[in-house]
Amino acid sequence: MARKNGKTIESYEKDQRALELRKRGLTYDKISRQLGYATPSASYKAVTRRLRDMDKPAVAMLRELEVQRLDEMLSAVWVNVLQGDAGAVSTALKISERRSRLLGLDAPHTIEARTRVDVLSWNQAIRDFITLHKEVFGDGLQDERTATLAKRIDELVTSRLENG
Repeated sequence: MARKNGKTIESYEKDQRALELRKRGLTYDKISRQLGYATPSASYKAVTRRLRDMDKPAVAMLRELEVQRLDEMLSAVWVNVLQGDAGAVSTALKISERRSRLLGLDAPHTIEARTRVDVLSWNQAIRDFITLHKEVFGDGLQDERTATLAKRIDELVTSRLENG
């Protein structure tokens, strides 16, 4: 049995048939039953394998085919939309949303998380650390360095508050 990229030719051709059936509008469930895939998920994976293997122009052509289908669906309900049929409006919106997603027209979904760091709280935490440092290391040279550090921290915080 000949192999193509680690797969048998038969398996490759089966995946191709799954893609063709999907192009014709069959559901993954129907494709599974017709071609003998164990589950609809297996037929979905077969179709995505073929799409991934296809060259970019073929994928673009398939996308265009899907856009044409969506346009035809929208055209079919549009008369009812214009007459104010709420069900038709809902259907038209769903078709339009799907078309926009397919064409990448929607703005990307981003989640923005902002955290405000309270400079004064950080300053206090550092000063508490310096106080603890003094308690542990006592008097002498370490105290002089610690006092210098505390003074510089105060200067930096003041500068940031004035400029920020």
